[in-house]
Amino acid sequence: MPTAAALLTALLFTSIARADVPESVLEAMKERDVVVHRTNGEAAAGRLVGFTEADVTVLGADGQVVLIDRAEIQELTGAVTEANDSAETNGRVKRESDLVLEFAGNYDDAYQTVATTILEMKGKVNTRKADKNRLVGSFRYGLNMFGLKVSAEFEELPDERVQITFNGYFVDSIDAAGVSKKKAKEVADACAAALR
Repeated sequence: MPTAAALLTALLFTSIARADVPESVLEAMKERDVVVHRTNGEAAAGRLVGFTEADVTVLGADGQVVLIDRAEIQELTGAVTEANDSAETNGRVKRESDLVLEFAGNYDDAYQTVATTILEMKGKVNTRKADKNRLVGSFRYGLNMFGLKVSAEFEELPDERVQITFNGYFVDSIDAAGVSKKKAKEVADACAAALR
């Protein structure tokens, strides 16, 4: 039987461990320009051309192929071009910021797509507290069973547009490492790809 110190050490390292980039996010970002930030502080920019359970493959602008171990990925972000630095537009989705999307389309489509994306990312959608303007997804983080939450606030705009604002938070702990914001950004990235 493990000692209390061993259990505390395991709990500490489990709670601060880097969460792997979900398959749904990688699939949504495939064949798109990305920036892969590594745990050693280096970054690789280019087109995400493939991925496996163990690594991701990025094709740089110079034509060089970079193979990155998924365990080394700290963050994966979509690249924003210099010509459009204030807002990224992709099809029917305009990216106002990392956590705010503007969707040109039906409100019900936006709501259903966000709910489906959360489920595809192995989250749970809280249907008891769901309402027309807010959706909350719960995710497991370490030993914290579904204590990591990502909310999506929906606001109807004129001309059949919907603004979706994502927010990440923990229910029963403090997020000193920024894990909840990273998770909210992953959900926003996956939703932006799904809403195209």
